[in-house]
Amino acid sequence: MLLAYNQEKELIFADKNTKRKETYFCPSCNEPVYLKKGEIMIPHFAHYQTCTQFVFSEGETKEHLSGKKELARWFYLLVAEVEV
Repeated sequence: MLLAYNQEKELIFADKNTKRKETYFCPSCNEPVYLKKGEIMIPHFAHYQTCTQFVFSEGETKEHLSGKKELARWFYLLVAEVEV
């Protein structure tokens, strides 16, 4: 997933500047999630394996996540308000 809430209930977009040591929560189930960023996939949030809630966006390919990110940025430039 590309978005998660921080402890202040602000939606945070996963990117190279997002900090790993922060605490994040899933926008769907409110369970804790963690930031994954490395050399292969684009930055994104993932549920811990212990989460039993419905996982609504995990398992997406790098191309799918990249496409969602680029569409969100493009729409943001057009309409200034985007929800992923």
